[in-house]
Amino acid sequence: MKKIIALAVGLALSGSVLAGNCKSDDVDSIVDIAVGDDRFEVLVQAVTAFGLANDLNTNRNFTVFAPTDDAFKAVGFAIESDSGDILNPALTDEQLEAVPNILLYHVVHGARDAEEVFAKDKMSMLNKAFVTLSTDGVTFNVNDAQVIIPNIVACNGYVHVIDAVLLPPVDES
Repeated sequence: MKKIIALAVGLALSGSVLAGNCKSDDVDSIVDIAVGDDRFEVLVQAVTAFGLANDLNTNRNFTVFAPTDDAFKAVGFAIESDSGDILNPALTDEQLEAVPNILLYHVVHGARDAEEVFAKDKMSMLNKAFVTLSTDGVTFNVNDAQVIIPNIVACNGYVHVIDAVLLPPVDES
């Protein structure tokens, strides 16, 4: 599994996978924004390794709640500097299999700024699970994560930076 991840990351870093489709002179794509910001190295490599970069790199609009590297590290994800692996080697195969579902739990269809997002109490994410939304007019929260930078405009949507990784509810059926 690690070899597959390393291969996917290597392909992604070649640049061809990450070139934005909607990039204009003024506004980058969601993927370009993440790639260009060193706070999102784990997110970029995870999205790429699990084949989701192309989905987010289209002209379709999305809203992404983007956890920082520190948020990923807090739940055991990290870039291993010696090996280049993007995920902590302590993660089990079962945990690795859950990563795409976790990543999809950070994305919603449509370009939605913070005002539109937080006018609602909940929202269905790409993995079909719901997040709980709340605001006191000053802070914005998605489940237990706080939006620390709202409304980064992309040519294909919005990025809202959050301080924690959103973990989808466990299906107990």
